[in-house]
Parts: sequence; structure tokens; C-alpha cells
Amino acid sequence: MCINDKELRTRVDRLCAFHSLPPTASISLININRGKFNPYHNNFHMLFVAERCSDALKSDEFAHLRGTASEQALILAALFHDFHHSGGLSSDIINVSRAIAYVSKHLKSMYNSACVEEICRNIWTTCYSDGVFVHPPTTDSQKILRDADLMQLFRQFEVRDQMIPGLIGELRVSGTIPKERLWVTVEEFSAENDEFLSKQVFYTDWGRAEYDQHCMLGVRNAQTSS
Repeated sequence: MCINDKELRTRVDRLCAFHSLPPTASISLININRGKFNPYHNNFHMLFVAERCSDALKSDEFAHLRGTASEQALILAALFHDFHHSGGLSSDIINVSRAIAYVSKHLKSMYNSACVEEICRNIWTTCYSDGVFVHPPTTDSQKILRDADLMQLFRQFEVRDQMIPGLIGELRVSGTIPKERLWVTVEEFSAENDEFLSKQVFYTDWGRAEYDQHCMLGVRNAQTSS
């Protein structure tokens, strides 16, 4: 699932205004991001993650981050964490390195070095390689981003079923789903994704509550269909 440029600009600009950021991120996403047409790791995914991070910041758990430089660094990290993503052609270490390289080069003219460095540190915590996230989050901002990055396929979000085929496609390109598996249904992948999520750590109360809602809906759907 991709998002048209007009809607993306509207939602990104609104998000930036809410967090006191200049309305420049949408320009980069629309005109520069080489991964904007990826089936899954595209502009819509980054916007989705940024909007979830914004939701987290509205909770009492993270009231201490509101109005700080870390709030802005978190939203920017979410908006750029998969910038220039290969869509499965390269390892995630390379994908994340591309995002960080762009941030380091092009955001330094608008933000001070401390902010840019924090954005880059945040992005590193989303790197998934050889079956693990290689940089465990240590700050609250990093914990929010890590939790939010796993929420795209949570059942409470309507876009879930539209995003699953795209992720299946990218996992085929990367070889994670082998060629021998000629057909993978949404239902099969959903079950495998549930197993994957059950093995992950959710670092915030907000993230754990969202995950619990996802699991509760899964149980409810199973009971309805039986």
C-alpha cells in the first residue's frame, strides 16, 4: 500500500506543525525518497510509525518528552527511519545506513548537531539483522520508536490487511520467504507474524497496551470464525 503525494503532504505537514517542526519532511519524502514506491517500507509506513509515535507522546507516560528536543528528534527519526529502503534487495543494516546517511547530510542545515545525532541513534534501534534487533533501545524516545515500528500489522489498525501483501512481497525479494513457498495467504502470514511479535520485547507501557489489544482482537476473531 502506498499513499498519494497530496495526502502524504497534508498528514506529514500536520504532524510537523503539531510537534513544532518546519514543514520540510514531506518534500524529502515525496521528491527524494527512492523507496517511496516500495510495497511495504515506503512513505506510508514511515508516516504510520510517526503518527504512532505522536500518539505515544500524548500519553501521560511520556509527558516529560513533550516540548523537548527529544520529541522533535523522535518524530523526525520515525519519518526518516526507512528512507531510501531497498524493498528487500539489501540487508537491513544497509537500509538503515542509507537512512542515517541521508539524515546526517541533509538535516544538519536545519537542526543542530545534537538533534541530528539523536535522530540517527534513534533510527539505529530499528535495525533488524540475522533474526534480532541489533541495537536495543536505551532512551524513552528509542523505546517509543521501536514499539511503534512493530505496529503496522496490529489488528486494531485498518491498514493491516492492505500492508500484509506488500511485506510478503519484500520478504520474497530478500529470500526470507523462500522460492519453494509458491503461495502465502494473508491468513498464513498473519499467524506467522503473530508468532514473530510474540518473541519481541515491547519497551513501553503504551506499546504493551497496543500489543495486548492486537492479541485480544486475534482471539476474538478466532472465536468468531470457529
